[in-house]
Formats: sequence, structure tokens, C-alpha cells
Amino acid sequence: GVTSVAALREVATRSDLTFEDVASWSIFGLAEWDATDRLTFSFEGRYLEDDRDFRFQRIDAVPAPVNSSLGPATDAISSTGFKPTGTVRYRINDRNIVYARVATAFRPGGFNAGTINVDFLSYEKESVLGGEVGWKGQPFSWLDAALTAYVADIEDLQ
Repeated sequence: GVTSVAALREVATRSDLTFEDVASWSIFGLAEWDATDRLTFSFEGRYLEDDRDFRFQRIDAVPAPVNSSLGPATDAISSTGFKPTGTVRYRINDRNIVYARVATAFRPGGFNAGTINVDFLSYEKESVLGGEVGWKGQPFSWLDAALTAYVADIEDLQ
């Protein structure tokens, strides 16, 4: 296609300004219990708070009739949650361990800085429930190995 000089001038004289303020903190804890000399249970937990404020503005220096200025648009999003994890480990012998793990996690929500439509500026947090089973061992004195299977259920994929 052919690009006009007016279209090139419009892009060259446009400024997109984005400002994001993020305040995030978390606390983490871990407890393990050796039920026997071979069987261990562990529990982990993390609490997280994530607050984000966002401002977007497009300034177009081209006068009418072609002016694509937007905003300023502002938005705020907050993500909080407690995410536990549980693990069971069984030591078959000094060289082999089998384990199972169930974990929850999330990625905080955020903003689409490059969007043109201010109605779609923010996106929600992503949540994951995952599972893992595996084996770690030393089949030979010269070889450490691991075999693991994973599964994950993701909500609100970013």
C-alpha cells in the first residue's frame, strides 16, 4: 500500500505517555515435618498485596482534521491473595526420592500500555493451580537424574 505524507507526519508527531506506580509486598513461610526418617511433609504459604495506579495519554501535535489524541486515562488495580503449597517426599533409599506437590500461584493484574482503546486498559490477575509428581535419584554413581510430570489449571491467562 501507499503511505501518504500526512499519515507519516501524524505518527512522527505523536507522543504516548505512560506512568505506572506500583506498591507490592509479600510474606512467605515454610514448615516441614519429618513423619519418619523417610517421609517428609512440607507446607508453604505466601500472602501478597499488589497495588498499581496507571495513567496513559496520547498527545498528537497534528491539528484537525486528523488528530488522534487520547486521555488522559487513569486506572487502578489491586491484587491480593494467600497462595499455599503442599509437598510430600518419600526417600526410597539414600539414592532415590519420589515426591508429589500441589501449588497455587498468581501473577498480579496490570495494564496494557500500548492500547488505543482506554476501555481495555487493565487486565485481571492470573491464577494457577498446579500439580507435580516426580522422582529424583542416582541410578548410577556417576549419574544424577530426575523425571517429573506437571499439570496446571490457569484462570485469566495474561
